[in-house]
Amino acid sequence: MAFTKIEVENLGGTTLPVLGAGSLTGFVSSQMPSGNIVQVATAFNGDYLDCNTTSYVDVGLSLSFTPKRSSSTIIVQGIMFHRAHATSTVHGDVRFKILVDSTAVVEEGECYSPLGERWVVFQPMTGTYSNSNTNAKTIKMQVKNVSTTSPCVVNPYTGQSSLLVMEIV
Repeated sequence: MAFTKIEVENLGGTTLPVLGAGSLTGFVSSQMPSGNIVQVATAFNGDYLDCNTTSYVDVGLSLSFTPKRSSSTIIVQGIMFHRAHATSTVHGDVRFKILVDSTAVVEEGECYSPLGERWVVFQPMTGTYSNSNTNAKTIKMQVKNVSTTSPCVVNPYTGQSSLLVMEIV
């Protein structure tokens, strides 16, 4: 026997969200139980970038993200596609970070290539940010080359880097 009807009186008078035309209406993020994703945003960039600086620079992966809840956790995940080329005397040493506004939530991303080798790498990074308001935030990725005598390139060979942001309540 198929289940066809729920009597609202049996739910203690709770109002149920309505499912119409394949979407759920009347359901807001504040009704989500703890531990659920309430929104996701992504950014992709395949622009070639020669990284010849020992200071962090933007790599063109940035997005504006407005949290739905003031007490949520924001999970950020970036994947940086790059090439680090070591010379015969200097190791390739490339570092990455992800920022939420001006706060670095991941600064551990690093690729270290042995002397004389060229490494092409998809470098994953994941971090969390404890949100305290619903103000829009700028989330972006940056890169730096520890030694400019060993070349570094972001998005070589028509590659693409990505940024994924999720809000968890």
